[in-house]
Amino acid sequence: MKLCLITILCLALVTMAQPSLAGDAPATTGTVLWISDIHFNPFYGRDVLKLATSDQKGWRDHTEWPAILANMPANQSCSGKEDTNDFLLRMVVDHADTVTHASRPDFILITGDFLSHDFTSFYFNQSGLPVSLAQVPQHNDFVSQTMAYIAMTISTKFDGIPVIAALGNNDAFCGDYDVRRDSGFLASTQKTFQKYFLSDLSDDFRTVGGCYSTKIPGTQHRVIVLNSIPFMKKYPDLQYVRSSSIMEDACLSFSKIDLVDEFQWFRKIADNLGDSEKVWIACHVPPGIDCFQGTQYWDVELADASRDSSFLEEFIGYYNSRGQHMAGILAGHSHMAEFKLINNKNVPASSVLMAPSISRIHANNASFRVMTFDRESLIVADYVTHWLDASMNPASPSWGAPFKFTESYMQPDVSPRSLAAVYQQMTTSPVVLNRYFEDYSTRNGSRNSSARQNFKLAIPSVLGP
Repeated sequence: MKLCLITILCLALVTMAQPSLAGDAPATTGTVLWISDIHFNPFYGRDVLKLATSDQKGWRDHTEWPAILANMPANQSCSGKEDTNDFLLRMVVDHADTVTHASRPDFILITGDFLSHDFTSFYFNQSGLPVSLAQVPQHNDFVSQTMAYIAMTISTKFDGIPVIAALGNNDAFCGDYDVRRDSGFLASTQKTFQKYFLSDLSDDFRTVGGCYSTKIPGTQHRVIVLNSIPFMKKYPDLQYVRSSSIMEDACLSFSKIDLVDEFQWFRKIADNLGDSEKVWIACHVPPGIDCFQGTQYWDVELADASRDSSFLEEFIGYYNSRGQHMAGILAGHSHMAEFKLINNKNVPASSVLMAPSISRIHANNASFRVMTFDRESLIVADYVTHWLDASMNPASPSWGAPFKFTESYMQPDVSPRSLAAVYQQMTTSPVVLNRYFEDYSTRNGSRNSSARQNFKLAIPSVLGP
């Protein structure tokens, strides 16, 4: 396969002004409420009541969780570098409702990681239940109830607004980076998503492995949701289940999601798009370089033995071959505010936009994004990142001044051309580069030193046709 250079540039999104995307959008402009990496932890805090001493019946029904969680002392603040408790989840959902009240979203996008890090470890440690295969069904039910509680919390606040959601690496019965096709998690989550998010969610979600395609309301275009966890070297890797070998024993008989099958499914959908139909690809882990680690997100060594190219090369090559339909990739995972450029024959042709997280575990501030787009072209017109400052008063945190892309960089939109112009500014202007580091972790500078060290590594070359 003849290869050319596709440049993917890790960058962040920033502004210093007080923005507004509500109330004045023209009819041709759509709005997306975009949240990512929720990492909800119902066991939040060392003083949380053990499940064994709480109402077991209540825990088995997610509709009874609001009263249970509200009475936990740890759910009265959001201090520390922790995953998301009920206090923080509700603060974010309530504020998102407030800032989009004048102009309701066309849809809500969630780019994965509903569950906390080390969920299984927390479950067995906090529940007081014996670590045994006999307890695995109860563990799995609790995972399902947690997924349903998060979905219910969001759906109740935004009643009637469709939610398009991808799965993250923590979203599984079996553990981190280990969702299995027939473990029961996909079937359970499909029912939850159909109840709270998309009533017409296709059975592809269960059979393909967390993938589906759905129309964008009010447009002729669509979102293709991929499960990008099988694209990583870590998949499937049971070492990430740190509590015991119990989940490993329970999951070994389940089949993994096949990379080739998923790619073929994606190509079938993309090959049959209408002449003027465009798509966003939504997934959790994007292609390109991890700006913090300086390594590839997707494993470039993943390749079919019958081919002479890696999976990443094949994916980007195919993506560019369908370039007239591809409006961009929307992802999360890093917990930081970033974007990447995808070049086709040395021309900025598309982009990867990455939303920051609600979870604060990686020294970032809890954030969500409101994005506007042109309903005809799917070009992103602008977006505003809203962030919560809990540094001074964890029990009563305040929302900082949101930052808006176009006002910060004086660009007309968030098209690939505008993103390329911002990158050029970063290479010549220390002011713009410093803004990148300020906003990479949504105004929390403690993450900046590692990002600075890896910045050159984060401007990689990815091969493609």
